[in-house]
Amino acid sequence: MKKKELIFIISTVLCMNLHAQDVPNAPDFLPGPPSELSMWYVNDYAQYTWGKSVRNTSRGEQAISDMSLDLSSYLTMFSKVLGIELSYSKTPQIYSILEYGMRYGDLATQAGQTAFFSRRPYTRLNESSLLPGSENQYSSVSSYPSAQALTGWLCALILTEVCNDRQDQLLARGLQFGTSAVISGYSWDSDTYAGCLIASAVLSRLHTHDGFSKMITAAKSEYEQITGTRTPATTRADDGPYIDTKDLPSSLTYLPVPPDSQCIRFAYDMMAYNDGKSIRYNDQQGQTAIDDVEYDAKHFCEIYSQILGVNISASTTPEIYELINRVHPSGNAATQEAKAYYMRKRPYVQLNEGTSYPDDEASLYDTGSYPSGHASGSWLMALVISEITRTSQDALLKRAYQFGQGRVITGYHWQTDVEAGRLVGSVVYARLHSSREFLEQVDKAVKEFKGLSSSIRATRTDESINTQYYTIDGIRLDQEPVRHGVYIEGNKKVAK
Repeated sequence: MKKKELIFIISTVLCMNLHAQDVPNAPDFLPGPPSELSMWYVNDYAQYTWGKSVRNTSRGEQAISDMSLDLSSYLTMFSKVLGIELSYSKTPQIYSILEYGMRYGDLATQAGQTAFFSRRPYTRLNESSLLPGSENQYSSVSSYPSAQALTGWLCALILTEVCNDRQDQLLARGLQFGTSAVISGYSWDSDTYAGCLIASAVLSRLHTHDGFSKMITAAKSEYEQITGTRTPATTRADDGPYIDTKDLPSSLTYLPVPPDSQCIRFAYDMMAYNDGKSIRYNDQQGQTAIDDVEYDAKHFCEIYSQILGVNISASTTPEIYELINRVHPSGNAATQEAKAYYMRKRPYVQLNEGTSYPDDEASLYDTGSYPSGHASGSWLMALVISEITRTSQDALLKRAYQFGQGRVITGYHWQTDVEAGRLVGSVVYARLHSSREFLEQVDKAVKEFKGLSSSIRATRTDESINTQYYTIDGIRLDQEPVRHGVYIEGNKKVAK
């Protein structure tokens, strides 16, 4: 049997296994495409206008090349970044894992486009695109999420796990596919951003499958043999973060430049800021945003305990707690390079207005706003915990998305800070998989959670008392729960 046929069979078998699982459900954790009357459309239209202005440049030529959804095109583009030929004959293991990832990415794209319909820029505005020959083919296909952005970012994240020595360049190139979709007139900026977030969710889902981890290991070994490089061990001697800050991808290299006050995109930031300010004190979101100012392992345990139905703490779930405790610092740490370089003023500083949480105003006054460490860390934690229980992934990501938006509501970050922060969290998530200690701890956390889940299923309460409630730990309540969370009612778990 030929090598290519064998790779195809292996990839198909693994993908069939994944077909039996639900793909990440975008409507459960993303807001969906904005309407033309929404403030979010301001950014979409601004980016579309910019995209048209560069079509007759070399960037426009690149955009045309980037619009192909064939695996061969992505292999060619990333070959230039790595300096080696990526193909089924030269790099069969890398070829196999990218093909596998793209198949699952296609499923996620189709699911998102089925749930949401957004007219593409060239159809909504009745203008020509950069690829007129394909306009009829895609005019009835939703632009949300962007297939090019999802696939390009997913490939970049996968390759970041395989080729750590070129991570910054891979990530920068991965984001360009989404930008190319905007330049071509086939996607709005919100489409491409959704594609990137869904791509990170897909990667997390893939890591719940044993076969995928083995494919990553094989691809990494192949890359090291071809290039003569050896990824240094990232085992840490202490109980700190799994990856040293100096080894994390450079946020300054792959993130776009934040908009300044003279840029039209700043109007988008201002509109989001005012929208957030309007609900600071008269909406539950406002109080949640204040609660989420706390950025530490304890708070992450609290908010995700409600979703998992398990009391996560150092005493009740030591393995899960250790994982959270050692992962969450990297989310913020990975934002610091770009923060220090751009030193973007925070909203309350630039506008000379107060926040809804004054206690931090003095200490953060002279710190950079772009990108948001809170948004990065919360998205990172949701992706990591999704490996422990894939069935809760959508709820975890929804809560993480809300966590990031809270920084806009409180007045500590601009909307573009938060959006960039989630991309940083996705990058750190991929990079963590080069740490042996991280992988071992995830395995321990998975086993611990399975044991707890079995205990929850075995929980019995007095069924004769229909209105009796218990906490997830089995503590009886005197009345109906007043706080949001997961409880036992009778012999069933319920969310209140």
